[in-house]
Amino acid sequence: MRQNLPDPSFFTGRTIPSRTDVTIINLIDSGTDGHVYRARSETLRKDIACKVIPRSNLQHGPNGEELWRAEVHKADALRSNTVVKFEDILEWPDVPTKDGAERMTCIVLISEFVEGRSLRKFIQEFPEEISMSFVVDWMATMLNLFNEMLIRSVVHGDLHSGNVLVEDRSSYELLGPRFVFRVTDFGVAEATSEPRFKDDYLQLADTLAQLLRAVNFQACSPRDKFGFNFLRHNFVERHLVETDLTLDPFARRPRALLRRLQELDSDFERTATQQSAQLVTPFDFQSCEQIGEAPALLRALYSNQFLGLAEIESQNNLVVTGPRGCGKTTVFRSLSLDQKMRVGEANPEAVKYVGIYYRCDDLYFAFPRYSAPARAELFDVPLHFVISTLLARLLESLENWSRKNFAEEFNRVESKAAQALWSTLGINVPQVPGYATFKTVVARLN
Repeated sequence: MRQNLPDPSFFTGRTIPSRTDVTIINLIDSGTDGHVYRARSETLRKDIACKVIPRSNLQHGPNGEELWRAEVHKADALRSNTVVKFEDILEWPDVPTKDGAERMTCIVLISEFVEGRSLRKFIQEFPEEISMSFVVDWMATMLNLFNEMLIRSVVHGDLHSGNVLVEDRSSYELLGPRFVFRVTDFGVAEATSEPRFKDDYLQLADTLAQLLRAVNFQACSPRDKFGFNFLRHNFVERHLVETDLTLDPFARRPRALLRRLQELDSDFERTATQQSAQLVTPFDFQSCEQIGEAPALLRALYSNQFLGLAEIESQNNLVVTGPRGCGKTTVFRSLSLDQKMRVGEANPEAVKYVGIYYRCDDLYFAFPRYSAPARAELFDVPLHFVISTLLARLLESLENWSRKNFAEEFNRVESKAAQALWSTLGINVPQVPGYATFKTVVARLN
């Protein structure tokens, strides 16, 4: 089919014969079946997208029936704003072939123009922006669309990363996300004569795998690493690729998959709690540091009165000292909001402050051979590190606690608070969906 395509430069600068108000501006991309252009409609006073396909590349019946028309209209049944629908179908006769020896007729599919780039190009050009919040937002958008596709018996047939667009709304959107995802080319795979129809769920799994490969796993927080592994092992390797519905209760069930995706945070909290260490003998751990993340065990071993928490919680500054392994770590960890949530002591009525447990080891290992620098401005580098990591942990604790106790209020104010944080921090806002969330701020700080 590609060999049937006309010279893409032929259309640039020309008006569509049956729509003289529409002028082709520039080529956006070329595929197997046609060329995609950006055009300008003087009547509508806006840019539109035009996909030009040779008629010979479209499906016809044995008597010349235009079978392809029904396919390109299939997206009309969908009401989701994620779908980019075709608005008009026009003919462009007398188009020269690539070698100029003959003439052909092309079909022009007109649709809304999406200001952005394909997901494939976004991954290539901005790999550092592919965070776990980006991946989760994309997955949620796709599953929401798949749910309507299931209800209305609509399939895409060619759902690769080139047909998913990342739209930039930063120039006018104040309340919603800076970037949203759009899906284009519904029905084109079945409308064209080349038999390349592919399973939507398998292609969704393939695109998800592409996104996960772009995520910087080493820079992820423990929560994001948990989500990364869950999506890779459960969604990519199981739920999205299973075709036998009797073997997997989540296979090809968008509503159940979306609910599973939305439970990632609670699953992480539950897993962290369930992984509490169990003592075999009273001397399993020679120091408090060896206990690690075992909140239930810490609570069972130590009394609040013994730890002297009341003195620590007073308004005065206090230095806690003692030999290694005496319980200094346990004292401060017990005061953190994360620890209180894990042991069920974080009810809003009982929480008087937000405690953050910060290990000095984190600073030490970040600058293991730090010495007084010759340049004065380099003195600030460790301080920037402390502020970034401390703020990241504060936001994680606040989000977990707020979602558990004040979910509705948190959802209402999170976007405004996150945007204020980006402004205060003075660093570049990542060009990702869901940029105005605590998770994206934390990912950038990490």
